[in-house]
This record gives sequence, structure tokens and C-alpha cells, in this order.
Amino acid sequence: LTSTPLATVSPIVALGDGSWSAVVPKASLDPFGTENYTLTLQQSITPLGSRDLAIDRNPPTLSDPTNAIANNPSLIGGVLNKAEIAGGLTIKGTTDAEDGQQVDGRLGSINATGMVSNGTWDVQFTDIQLQTLRDGSLNLALAVSDLAGNPTTANYTLTLDTTAQVNLAAISNDGWINTAESSQALTISGAAEGVQDGASVNLAITFTNGSGASTNVYSASGLLSAGAFSFNVPQGQNWVNGTTYNVTVSGSDAAGNPFSDTKTVTVDTEAPTVDLQLALGSSPAVRFLDPSFAGQFAGANNTSATLNADELAAGILLSSSASADASTTLVSVNGSSQLVAPSTSNGGTSWSVVLNPERFSLPEEGAVIVSATVTDQAGNSASQSGTLQVDRAATVSISAPVDGVGGNHVLNALEAEAVTLSGTVDRIQV
Repeated sequence: LTSTPLATVSPIVALGDGSWSAVVPKASLDPFGTENYTLTLQQSITPLGSRDLAIDRNPPTLSDPTNAIANNPSLIGGVLNKAEIAGGLTIKGTTDAEDGQQVDGRLGSINATGMVSNGTWDVQFTDIQLQTLRDGSLNLALAVSDLAGNPTTANYTLTLDTTAQVNLAAISNDGWINTAESSQALTISGAAEGVQDGASVNLAITFTNGSGASTNVYSASGLLSAGAFSFNVPQGQNWVNGTTYNVTVSGSDAAGNPFSDTKTVTVDTEAPTVDLQLALGSSPAVRFLDPSFAGQFAGANNTSATLNADELAAGILLSSSASADASTTLVSVNGSSQLVAPSTSNGGTSWSVVLNPERFSLPEEGAVIVSATVTDQAGNSASQSGTLQVDRAATVSISAPVDGVGGNHVLNALEAEAVTLSGTVDRIQV
């Protein structure tokens, strides 16, 4: 092996079959660096033949993909987000390894390979492969060898962060803004997962008009703190009755993953309907609000709004029409309460309850206060009350004469000529 100066690296050993061999020890080659050489076979000082030979002791270069903004923008900062791996991930770089040399890549537990071409390379991880990875720290390992077999390896630490979630709490607790709430400040709150504290959270409240156009009525920005956020829509916001608003929060985490959530809230500032009525048996119902209620409500033996025993036995129905959005009705009779659910029939909504004397502990005689409080699904309520009279008992007793002469319960002719009856009455008007 010759260069300048000439050096001998190994003697030739002739073999019996006319061939020869030479073993070049490592120590003989150590002085030779990376350079082109000529291998010369000679006997004594007579050259027998030669061949060009290159010694390559230098491993190939391998560029750092995490610093190549143009080639690998998704790797800058060392964090991969959900969007950056959604369609697969291609990592590019440069090397001075010869064309056709293989570049091996390993990201976490998945592998990919590429080829060197004109000093550049790329390895491609598919979206299917990437879906097997879990959020957290990932090692990116790259390796390439040149034709001489010199290897180059490199390792980089990346972070996979594909999770950013935000959840709005129910707006106004139940998704409704009622009459009372419409004049108050509104708190909008929620929590986030996989989002760092200090991340910006944007709030937008909109509604869609009849033509499909969206109108923004309120917006604000805040910061995530301890995994939560909160906004206060000030008192005086012009909530339009019957309108459903979209409440949206949005933003992105440090990795660039976007997050958003939308809840709706409907404004209902109309009080529900309550219109108390009484009906005896199958007779038409009479409204409490009718100016002549006491005169109209008359049973077979009754000309006033006083309920007698026969009427109560026949069945007195207390009822009311109701708003379509009524949810509950609390009926109170004589201080005893009962929740009544509305029902819909023939296109109308109403409720009813039988005035059972035992259920409501009605007195034998006296005034009974009747009331009903209706609450709709938004929390609006309306009440109505009235007073009924109950008279379920009447007694008559005869005190004299009852016995006749001698107490034999028989009137003789003289006694029968002039009979005077006397006694007492109870609970009978005179």
C-alpha cells in the first residue's frame, strides 16, 4: 500500500497452488487516514501490479432534523400536535453518505426507512403507525452508514401532545334564562384537560337569525387557571325572549392543538299559565276568575260556591289550563300540598286534581284556601289562589212533645188538637 511516502503494510505469502495471500494487520493500517491510496504488489523492488484503493475512516454526516425549519417545521420546539401527525409524518434531512444508502428512523415504537438521494433523505411514518403512539415523551432515532460501513446514529427527544379538551358547564345551570335570570349577571364556566394553565380561552355568544346568519352578541377572553375558566356576562345584557343562543369557548394549547366546546341557552321570560277552575261531576268547569263564580258554581242542592257533602261525594275536580312548557304544578288545598304533572290532550295542556276530603283533610264546615303554583322548564312561575266554603253537615233535633201522656209516645185526641213541635238546628242557615 503506497502513498507519499511509500510504506510497506504486509508481506506476501506464496501458496502451493500458485496463488498468494497477505494479511494486513490493523496496526499496519492505523497510520493511514482517510485518503485515496494505491495498492502495489511487488517482488523485492519489482512491481508486479497495482490497484487504486480508498480508505474512509470518517462516518457520514447526518443533519439534525429538529433544527431544520424549512424541512421539518412540525419538529421545531420538539412537540408534535394532533394536526401535525394527522396525515402521517415525514422527517427530512441531509447527509454526505453515498446515494442509495439506507436511512433508518425509529419514533417511539414505530419504524420507517428512506434512501439517500443527492445528499438528502426522508423517512415517512404513516398515520396508521402514528395512531399507535401515546401522548408523552418519544425518542427519535436516526441511523445511516456510508459505503465504507462507517455508521452514524443520532437520537432526539420529542413530545407527542395530541390532547386538548375543554368542557363547558350547562349555561345558567339548566340551559334556560328565565325572567329573574335575564336581569342578572350570567356566569359561564368550564374545565379543560390536556391544556396548560395560562392558555388563552375565548368566549363568543351568538345566535342565528331566520336567514341563517350568525350574529355575535358578546365576546371576551380569559386565561385558564388550575384547569378551569370562568366568564361573567354583566348584568344588562339584552336577552331576547324565545331566542336560543350558542355559547362557544375556544383556544389552543401550547402544542398548537385547538379546543372548543359549544352549549346552548334559551331565553324564556314569559310566565306560565294558571287558571283555576272547578267542575262538579261531568258539568262544565267554572273559572275562579269569573266575576260570578259563586253564583255559577251550583250543584243540585247548592246555589253558591259552598261545597256540600253530596257534591264532594260526586267528585269535585280542580283543574287549570297550562303552558305547553309547564313542568310542574304544586297544588295546595287546606294547607296540604300535592305535585301534579301536566298532560297534553287534543292539542292543549292542562292538569287536574280531585278534591278528596280525606286526602286534603277538608273540614266539616268552614273556609278552604285553594292555590296552585305552576313552574315552567325555564324556572318561571305563576300562582293563583281562591277560597271555597265547605259545609258537609246539617242536623235537626226535636225536643217536645215527644212522649205524649204518660210518656207512651202516643198522642190522645186532646193532645192532637194542638201540637207544638220544638227543637234545635245546627249548620243550617235561617
